[in-house]
Amino acid sequence: MKKKEKKLYTRNLFFKITNKNLDSIRENLSIRNLFIFTIVATNFFIVWSISFEITSVFDSNIFDFDNDTKSYAKALGLTIFWGIYAGILLIIGISKRSYQIRSAAIFLLAIPVVKLFVYDTFNLEQIYRITSYVFLGVLLIIGGFMYQKYEDRIKEFILKD
Repeated sequence: MKKKEKKLYTRNLFFKITNKNLDSIRENLSIRNLFIFTIVATNFFIVWSISFEITSVFDSNIFDFDNDTKSYAKALGLTIFWGIYAGILLIIGISKRSYQIRSAAIFLLAIPVVKLFVYDTFNLEQIYRITSYVFLGVLLIIGGFMYQKYEDRIKEFILKD
């Protein structure tokens, strides 16, 4: 009989602690924060899974390349994918007038740019290096044209947010 009482007491104590924790979580978390966390987690998962797929494709025997060429193509593929994804996020951030999305996109765009200068410049063959720089140049030119076209809007975003 005493065992059952202890189990009941333990369960009740755990339930009270859990309810107390849930109440504090409900007070601290709002639907908006949960939505933002979900969006960030989803984007992280998308970038991670597609990067993993790019890596897996080039590590597999689908393409009949030697190991160096596979490594170069994998590095170039990741750089291009991260740049395109960041560009899409930047366009979404500008169109939705969201400071958070724009900031995330600029941070994500910094990753392939830094990778290009630090890793790709020294480790890729000339054709892959040229392709990476051409791709980066195209992205920067598009960004420059977008800034020039929407200069007032962008300044409004920066000053208001």
